[in-house]
Amino acid sequence: MKPKFISIALASVLSILLIVSCKHTIKTDDAALKAFLNNFSSALKPDTNPHEITKKYFKEEDFKILDLVNLLRGGNGIGVRRGPIFKVNIDVDEANISYPAPGTAQVIIPVSFTRDSIETRRSAFTLKINVIDSKKIKIIQVDGAEFFKDYIAYENLVKSKTLADKDIYAPITLASFKIAEQLKSRYDSVVWFEHINNKSTYYFVVKGKWDAYGASGDPRFADKNEAKMGLVGPNLKEIISPEYDLIHNIDGTLKGLIELDKANKHGLCDTTGKMIVPVEYDQIFPVDNADALAILRKGNDFYQLKKDLTISGKVDLKIADVLTQVPHIGPAVITGSDPDNITEYNSREKQGTVVITPSYLVDLGLFEKIASYKNPLRKNVEFDESNSKAIVNIPVKDHPDSTGFFETALYSIRNYFIGGRSEFYDNKVVRVIDKKNNRVYSSELNDDFTEEGEGPEDTKCSEYTFKAINDSLFEVKLSSQVEISLPGSNDGNYLSEIPVYHYLQIKQNELKEIPCSRLFSFTKFIKMDDSYLTGCYTYNENHEQSVKLKSQYLNYVKNEIYASYGYKFKDSLWTAVFIDRGHDYTGKNVSVDDSLTVIDKYNINWLSQKIKATQNKTPANKSLAAK
Repeated sequence: MKPKFISIALASVLSILLIVSCKHTIKTDDAALKAFLNNFSSALKPDTNPHEITKKYFKEEDFKILDLVNLLRGGNGIGVRRGPIFKVNIDVDEANISYPAPGTAQVIIPVSFTRDSIETRRSAFTLKINVIDSKKIKIIQVDGAEFFKDYIAYENLVKSKTLADKDIYAPITLASFKIAEQLKSRYDSVVWFEHINNKSTYYFVVKGKWDAYGASGDPRFADKNEAKMGLVGPNLKEIISPEYDLIHNIDGTLKGLIELDKANKHGLCDTTGKMIVPVEYDQIFPVDNADALAILRKGNDFYQLKKDLTISGKVDLKIADVLTQVPHIGPAVITGSDPDNITEYNSREKQGTVVITPSYLVDLGLFEKIASYKNPLRKNVEFDESNSKAIVNIPVKDHPDSTGFFETALYSIRNYFIGGRSEFYDNKVVRVIDKKNNRVYSSELNDDFTEEGEGPEDTKCSEYTFKAINDSLFEVKLSSQVEISLPGSNDGNYLSEIPVYHYLQIKQNELKEIPCSRLFSFTKFIKMDDSYLTGCYTYNENHEQSVKLKSQYLNYVKNEIYASYGYKFKDSLWTAVFIDRGHDYTGKNVSVDDSLTVIDKYNINWLSQKIKATQNKTPANKSLAAK
């Protein structure tokens, strides 16, 4: 069954598109668009049926669109069964309107949340609107990620101000709040506290201005976290002085020990603060063998942390052998809700648990550095799980490349979102072992290019191949979910699964994918041959399959090259196809010949010959001409 085309995503990376038919004449009518927005705003009343609103203003209805409309019209809150507990006000007069592509308007609508005696907070959501025909304006895309996160935060704020403490927090949490307040006389802040066996609580203290985004390793906030972290024990004595960039959960990396991070180096201490492993190692791998608790890497050298907690001299090890001994690099899920070890935010608004992931799992690209999960100690509040993710069903496949110098594994990562209601999407992480240099690299890959980002559940293809083009450039072929409809095709005729090629390179000891907006990305990097049109392809609602791309899609492959440079197609049906794909396609350039690379030109010519040969066999097929 083909997936529906509208969904509100509860994650920062959400982008959702609807299939929409485009006419040849594209003319924007600002007055008509503003009238549409005013009418939409006026319709958002508590006594209006949300189904009527979605039917009138959205291209298609989806149950999550209904959730958004319900909140905007003042319906029940996310965690409230009987009526809203605050007001939601949208202001279309202050909306920011732009036109990213012909016939498409992007509208950012500000929102305010208000309740008497509680501070007002603001948010926004983004609409992408089809304005080709001023008489048939419809919303075709919604980005509500930040809105839902902000809504939950405000709902929790209101509850924290109106409910009794005992209705939200466990006794141990309330006691920790009080002690954390006392510790502020000695430290600038207390960001988390960790409960061991529901008895002993440890406090993560900070000197300086703490910024969790900077500590998480997010490059956008790399310079914001100037604070240093320490740890205070249950007796309120300082165990670890505040001189570290990050202190991990107790028992998180190794039982009875605490991992410490400083200047991208790692070490271990025990719960008394005694240093076991100096903070000077590049990686710490817990292992399961008779001789050691962990393998320590410093540059190209390896050492063992023995079971008596002493460190060996240099040992001759291969990283591939080390990884076979490491736990959690197999089917695993981190939930953050171990009842014997719970780390909470020192906050009445942030309701989740805190997991500071062992650094080796972060290095392998399998988990976020700092993640939050649903907190079993807090009641009657909602939790935004938009940054949570967990490993499932790994490894999917192992694949050595033909040179024998590299070995890879493909992992499946499941991302969880708002309130633990359901998984939102899976993605993949490829791990590459460089046998020459004794290093391991990883990179996250997208395998779902559908407009909702959720794709069909009953996938048919599972291809994965790895090819080393040279010592630093790799090609990964990965079965992926797509939605490719040709001009004039009906909703039941489309391409749903293809092998997508990813091109990755090693730079500064990191494996990173080279950005490419094309689904058939090999046209950017490789001079094509027939092998690039061979693989597992799935079509239509009945999941018809072929081992070669059907010839009628060759024009799409060719035109995608032009579209990646913003080419304005002579046939507006092709313009409509790439507007529906999104990815900031503009369609403004009458000619892109000067932008085409040598590889682009080769592939355009190669595809043209293929298309010509196909047309010679079926001369009646002239409706899908390229360019």
